[in-house]
Amino acid sequence: MSSDIVRPNSISQLMPNMKNVNLTFIVLDIGQSRRTPQGHDVRTIRVADPTGSVLMGVWNDVGDNISAGDIWRLRNGFTTIFKGSLSLSYGKIGELLKTGEFFMVYSDIPNMSEYNAEYATKFPSNRKGSPDDETAGNGHGGNGSVQRSHSTAGIHRPIKRSAPSQGQFRRDGLPGVFYKISYESFMKLAVWFIAMFRYFFLLLLAQLCPHFPIGATSV
Repeated sequence: MSSDIVRPNSISQLMPNMKNVNLTFIVLDIGQSRRTPQGHDVRTIRVADPTGSVLMGVWNDVGDNISAGDIWRLRNGFTTIFKGSLSLSYGKIGELLKTGEFFMVYSDIPNMSEYNAEYATKFPSNRKGSPDDETAGNGHGGNGSVQRSHSTAGIHRPIKRSAPSQGQFRRDGLPGVFYKISYESFMKLAVWFIAMFRYFFLLLLAQLCPHFPIGATSV
């Protein structure tokens, strides 16, 4: 029973060579895809939760289907170090599930993938050429019964921060904490708020001026 308990982590808690990492994050940035000598397509993404952000490598199909603003849940992941930079991974026995879009409070600081001289000295770099190599090279263990969904690996190229892509808005709240929503979602919310405002305004007007010709008060 105890082996089935999933203990959630946060990005700010990530340390080198952690195993059984379970967390929920939102995708901030997606890097360009590149082809490895082994024929795998890999790209680097930046993900975040309310405590910070970190780089993560995604392989093949998952990289083609992931979008900025997506919210994902990672189970049985792990961390790796490449050239002094920490990265989040999940290999072939981890599980990655999309749970939503856009509406999640997050912080992009601290950046857990910033270069760390101590990490660079203590952990030699060994770039992996495939998702299977990644798991084997890090000695990643865990529950063998976990279903494999996709495969990712720790590719640690820095992502240049850019303005939000077309159709997205970023609104600052607390320092380093903000929301990201799509243009379509924003317009739907705007229409809903306008309709509700109209309804309650007409309802209030009907109470204050019962003889005023208002007409239908329903939305």
